[in-house]
Amino acid sequence: MIGTKRTLTLGLLTLLNNCAVSADDSAKSEPLYKEAIGAPFLFSSEDWGMAFGGAGVVKGLIQPQMTLFGTVIGSSNGTKMGYLGLYNVMVPGLDHWQMDFSVLESSLAKTNYFLPGNPDYPNEKPGSNDSSLENSVRTGGREQHYQAHFQYILPIGDGKDGALAAMAKKSRGYESSRTYWNPLTTGITSLELQPY
Repeated sequence: MIGTKRTLTLGLLTLLNNCAVSADDSAKSEPLYKEAIGAPFLFSSEDWGMAFGGAGVVKGLIQPQMTLFGTVIGSSNGTKMGYLGLYNVMVPGLDHWQMDFSVLESSLAKTNYFLPGNPDYPNEKPGSNDSSLENSVRTGGREQHYQAHFQYILPIGDGKDGALAAMAKKSRGYESSRTYWNPLTTGITSLELQPY
């Protein structure tokens, strides 16, 4: 956030490795998730004052590729923020579709908003590299972002076996793509839609 002069991060990163859950060979059903990890944090800044929060990730939630991420922060001046994201969701039977969803809610006590229209700076774009720090409005506000991202992996090249196989190939790298540049035989081609 522009206007923050200093941030003191006391990384209380006691990664909760004991929260990691591994599949038990003797179990009859799969666990709800493969691994979970979380970390608290504490910081201070001009906009937030003293703030405390935490973040967590759950990998392999319900589906092996699905990931849930969330964070919550509250501060001494009343600023608060929460974020929740669910990534790599696949609908059974729709093998070439992959979806992401995220929600951000925040209430800011005081922050700088760099908005155009200030008559004292007629030829300046607020918030740009060479703009004045005074070319802003300092006020409170609420921010809300709701996003969904839908991706259709075309059944060509490295995407011919569906989105899950394409994710696995992407994580390993594309050896064949370094030699061949034909999208019908290598690489992943996708169509994306992102309402917000």
